[in-house]
Amino acid sequence: MSIAKMKKLSLMGLCRDTDELLQRLMELGCVEISATRQSLTPEESALFVKTSLDDLDLARDRLDRVQRALDVLKEYCPEKTGLFPSRKEITRGKLFDPMSKDEALRRTDAILELASRLHELDDEKAKVRTRGLSLEPWKGMTIPLDQGPTVSMSVLFGACPAGTDLKELEQELEEAEPLAQLEHVSTDSQQHYLVLMCYRSAERKALNALRARGFTQTVFRDLKGTAADNIAALDVETRQLEEKKAEVIGKISQYKESTTDLKICCDNLAQQIQREEAKQALVSTTGAFQLDGWFPAADEKRVRDLLGEYTCVFDVSDPDKDDDVPIKLNNNSFTRPFTLVTQMYSMPAYNGVDPNPLMAPFFVMFFGMMYADIGYGFLVSLACFIIMKKAKPKGYLIPLMFYCGIGSIIFGALSGSLFGNSVAAIGDLLGHPVTAKFWTQPLLDPLNKPVDVLLVAYVLGFIHILFGMGINAYMLIRDGDWKSALFDVGAWWLLFLGIGILAMGGTYWVAVAGAVFIVATAGRDNEGIGGKIGFGIYGLYNVTSYVGDILSYTRLMTLMLAGAVIANVVNILGSVAGTIIVFIPVFIIGHIFNMGINIIGTYVHTSRLMYLEFFGKFYREGGRLFTPLAINTKYVDIVEED
Repeated sequence: MSIAKMKKLSLMGLCRDTDELLQRLMELGCVEISATRQSLTPEESALFVKTSLDDLDLARDRLDRVQRALDVLKEYCPEKTGLFPSRKEITRGKLFDPMSKDEALRRTDAILELASRLHELDDEKAKVRTRGLSLEPWKGMTIPLDQGPTVSMSVLFGACPAGTDLKELEQELEEAEPLAQLEHVSTDSQQHYLVLMCYRSAERKALNALRARGFTQTVFRDLKGTAADNIAALDVETRQLEEKKAEVIGKISQYKESTTDLKICCDNLAQQIQREEAKQALVSTTGAFQLDGWFPAADEKRVRDLLGEYTCVFDVSDPDKDDDVPIKLNNNSFTRPFTLVTQMYSMPAYNGVDPNPLMAPFFVMFFGMMYADIGYGFLVSLACFIIMKKAKPKGYLIPLMFYCGIGSIIFGALSGSLFGNSVAAIGDLLGHPVTAKFWTQPLLDPLNKPVDVLLVAYVLGFIHILFGMGINAYMLIRDGDWKSALFDVGAWWLLFLGIGILAMGGTYWVAVAGAVFIVATAGRDNEGIGGKIGFGIYGLYNVTSYVGDILSYTRLMTLMLAGAVIANVVNILGSVAGTIIVFIPVFIIGHIFNMGINIIGTYVHTSRLMYLEFFGKFYREGGRLFTPLAINTKYVDIVEED
């Protein structure tokens, strides 16, 4: 469990082999392609052929279309996946089968065409609905909408603001033009809907009088019959559109069984995009190309065997001092999930150490101490176990929380907490008080003996810090700097040892020797005796930093105490009524709430202890994650062919 040793690859091959070689490297899954073209100057880049983007753009467009087709199927005929959906397992040949891909693309076009027809029908339906809403205020009117003027009479439709007093409006109209009549049709929150009937000779005066009060004329173009007749016709048209839409949805539903094939096609196109993007990183002439990359030293034989099948020239070498070497962590099933914590901080430098196996036991222990409950830990681990078995997630979070749940079970047992003091609370409700020492006198009792728990937190924190310093000493000795290991780590260990001896009633001379050692060596790189002593004294002042680091572990006790208090309060509230019938719902709701709020805070504070108090003692950051050209699927899992 360490940072993998990497090899640098430089290869020149024939352009005719580019696609096949990249495909084989992808299937091999252990070579990272470097962006060779990006490292060239514009003058150097001009000497090579510019790689076409046509295939990359085509693959991206196809992937977008297939994903949109999947969204259509998900909306109108979703799969029944259950609570924990699992990915389909297929062979590599099935994933890259060109005939299956072409058929999936054909079905994609058909689905998107049907989806486009649905959008057209929805647009038509929206227009019909808008027309219907515009006619709704006129529904009670018996005058046809196409009623035009006669030789002597005019009929005009219009509206005025709802705040207009209709009696005053009619009076003003009569005063302006006695030969005009105003009929009120309906009123909504915004307008009065009116019909003006008058002699044609009186039309201008009547309209002028009405317009002075905000009247606007309404014209119904291409409509015949009454508003009610038109609304009825629109209702019929709406039903017809709904029937057409249902017919199209039925046709879409016929493609439900194609969902899996479209998902496979999505993953196929994603791999094609990877290959095309890798091709963009190469430099090439009309006949040859150059590929630079990295691979783990453990895979050297596999890489050489593969490249030996092609007409190419390649060189494998160790990284140079200034190379930007990608980082791959060699972890087992237990330490691998802690990569999530490492990646959130920063990948280690190539000359650093893999923090996962060093951090893992402390992370589980600190999380377990803060979350400390048998019931909470069991539910977390059980949920994660079921998800891992059923859904087989590819990320790190679920297995990480599985191990953290186990840590919570252990510390829950040490603190006698099973959903807080639920054992005692239920026993009192049922009239059988609990007297077992496991529940009444636990080894760690944050409620009754918080100081003892605090001392345990400080001891664990002190061990954690010393361990981090020890890793730093190992790295210094490994790099040949044994003096720094002795002076910068050994001196502090001597001081801490002396403080421990003094705390147990022993001599103070060991602590004094450690302090003198620090003062004498901390300023060794400075010139002059004054500078050496001055920086040495300043180095001893760093003891306050270590004290602050140790005090940071107070959070182990405080979060443990907070979770226990809330859990016990929930049990008390459930017991107030004195009946188990009330206790159960309060118990379930309260403890779900406590689990939810505490698991987030516990994870954050555990990570903080790793990042600041632990990593700060030895961690060399700045590495970048090793990202080989490999088969990375979203919807399916690849299994080996028989």
